[in-house]
Amino acid sequence: AKGTSTLPTIAAATKPTVTRVAAQQSQLTSDNSAAVRKWSDRGQQTMALLAQCPQATGQLRELVKSLENKDVEQVKKATNELGRLGSQSLATVPALRQLLQHADGLVRVNAALALTRIEGSTPQSTKTLIESLRDKDSGVRSYAAAVLAGLGPQVADAVPALSEALKDPNAYVRLHVAEILIRN
Repeated sequence: AKGTSTLPTIAAATKPTVTRVAAQQSQLTSDNSAAVRKWSDRGQQTMALLAQCPQATGQLRELVKSLENKDVEQVKKATNELGRLGSQSLATVPALRQLLQHADGLVRVNAALALTRIEGSTPQSTKTLIESLRDKDSGVRSYAAAVLAGLGPQVADAVPALSEALKDPNAYVRLHVAEILIRN
C-alpha cells in the first residue's frame, strides 16, 4: 500500500513533461507535413519551370531541370552555366526570373547575374541585387555588391541603397559599394 500512494504524486509531477513532449511531437508532425507538401510542390514547380521554357531544348532543358535540384550548389552551378552561355540561354529567362524569389540569397544573386548576362540589366534583376544588399548573410550582401559593381553605370537606381550599404559592418560589402559609387 505504501508504493501505491506515490503514484498520484509521480503522475502529477510528470504531467508538465508529458504535456510538453506531446506538444513537441505535434509540432514535429506539423513540420513534417509541411516538408512533405513542400517536397511535393517542388516536383510541380519543376514541371512549371519547364513549361515556362518551351523553347529550351537539349542542354538548356537539362539546365532548367537542374534549377530545381534540392542541392543549392547544383542550382548555382546551373545558373552560372546559363549566365555563361549569355544570349544563347534566352529561352531559360522565365525560369531564371523564378529563381529571383528563391529562399537562398546566393541563388537569387546568381540568378540576377545570369539574367544580366543574358538580357542585360533589368529592373527586376537590379531590384533583387539591391534587396540582397540588405540580406542578413554578409556573403550574400558582398556578392550582390560585387555583381552591382560589375554592372557599372547601369545601376544608377541603386545609388540610395548603395549609400546605405557604405555603413555595412562587412568590409568587403563596403569595398564593393565604394567601387560602384566611385565609377558612377
